[in-house]
Amino acid sequence: MTMNSFILLGLFLGSALGQECENNQESFGAFCYQWSILADGVHNFWEARQQCLNAGGDLASVGTIEEYNFLAETHYVEAHWLGGTAERAQNGTYHWLDGTPWNASVAQAAWGDGQPSGGNQHCTAWWQSEIGKWDDKNCDTYYAGYLCKFPKRDACTCADNESRFCDRDYTCTSYRACESGQTITVSCPPGRKLDADNNCVDPVTLGPPCNWNPNCTGVANGNYPSDLDYCRTYYTCAGGSLTAMATCPDQERGEEQTFDPSVGYCRPAVEVCAPCGRPEERPPTDPPCQA
Repeated sequence: MTMNSFILLGLFLGSALGQECENNQESFGAFCYQWSILADGVHNFWEARQQCLNAGGDLASVGTIEEYNFLAETHYVEAHWLGGTAERAQNGTYHWLDGTPWNASVAQAAWGDGQPSGGNQHCTAWWQSEIGKWDDKNCDTYYAGYLCKFPKRDACTCADNESRFCDRDYTCTSYRACESGQTITVSCPPGRKLDADNNCVDPVTLGPPCNWNPNCTGVANGNYPSDLDYCRTYYTCAGGSLTAMATCPDQERGEEQTFDPSVGYCRPAVEVCAPCGRPEERPPTDPPCQA
């Protein structure tokens, strides 16, 4: 891709682009944080996570007491999802989806009075009833705002030497570079994303974090569960191409739904064996799951 192709947003002085977080984000340590607002809509836990992934981040983790104190001070009166879950295949233990280690000391300080209450509530949220504290909510049927977390972008300046590349945006659709002592933004055309060499390509050829859609190349025709949301979403491969993605209904007969790979469609989670279901909650009358 040539330097002058798809140049959007005009030219900017390099010093003006030295900030590491976007204007609508909070900055702390090595990360940027963005609270959703009412205009963004409300989502269940898995939908909220997809919103953050699409933006190039993830639902926020909280790894230290300093990070917790900072976020607790910026929390306002509304429930917001965090990226902690005690979902199936985790033995009931909470963990952060972005891989940050779960800090028991932080959790002890953060959980609200009487939380986590357990039952069918396996996902963490900032609690609207106790500002700055966490609550556990039903991942599928509770709807809230959300808090996304992003790694900070490198400062992009042209003061020292010209550089072909400074950094790329969170969504992998543009990058910043230096030209004649000024910083320019080079963007891909619609429907394309950047590969590792900053070429604009079909995103189906890319892996995370620039593309979260599954690659069906060499995969037999059929439906398959997504590992991003514990099998609530599934996708269809046909002829080596991704042809569809769908999400299981939130509930049926009051029961959470998940994709069952053994039959190729959605069923109540308590009737589905691991890794997609909740075998520990299966009725005693059901056939046992294979070890």
